Amino acid sequence: MHLSASRAGAHLQLHSPYAPEGPSHFYVEFIFSMVLARLRLAAGMDWHPKEVCFAHAAPDHQEISRPMFRCPVRFNESENRMTLAREIADMSLPSGDPLLSEILDHYGQSLLKQSSKDDFLGDVRKVLADGFTRRDDVRLQITARKLALSGRSLQRELNARGTSYREELDRFRRDLAVELLPRVPIHQIGTLLQFSEPGSFYRAFRRWTGKTPQAYLKPTSS
Repeated sequence: MHLSASRAGAHLQLHSPYAPEGPSHFYVEFIFSMVLARLRLAAGMDWHPKEVCFAHAAPDHQEISRPMFRCPVRFNESENRMTLAREIADMSLPSGDPLLSEILDHYGQSLLKQSSKDDFLGDVRKVLADGFTRRDDVRLQITARKLALSGRSLQRELNARGTSYREELDRFRRDLAVELLPRVPIHQIGTLLQFSEPGSFYRAFRRWTGKTPQAYLKPTSS
């Protein structure tokens, strides 16, 4: 998904670089409906887009999608796009976490530099960063869906690069934990990284670094 802005508003565009024929119309309509529902929930208000455009042909029963979007819905367009009014796009989210967002943005930029030679791994890590920022489900099937892939296809692409989804998720959590540790209370980090209990986070951190979080924070003596 790509977000851009113009005088007409903010445009959320959906495409898949891994599916040249484009994602299926079921997938596109589902994603736009889900994004709209989540943004309404996050904003705490029942707003609607200015316009929704689909690249696929109009279904037999167009009226099915219109009650959801409550705006002009166009088909056979050049791209899949949802346009938001600027005042909606510029709103601050009541449930936003500015500190976590800033840390993840900084970490995301460092990941992009590391993965510049492989766009696919960069995309996987961006989806993971987005999932943790929004407190979303980060299981394989959900991440694959966000990349317009099946779970099996995602695993196959990662295996071809000598890694796996489990390894990528573990690596992401490790790097993010180290990034968060000096700035966020230890008891909150496990929750942010979606561990089921504090003990699971402590065991994982010791496996990653050979130390407890408290010991890792202590400066080494000269």
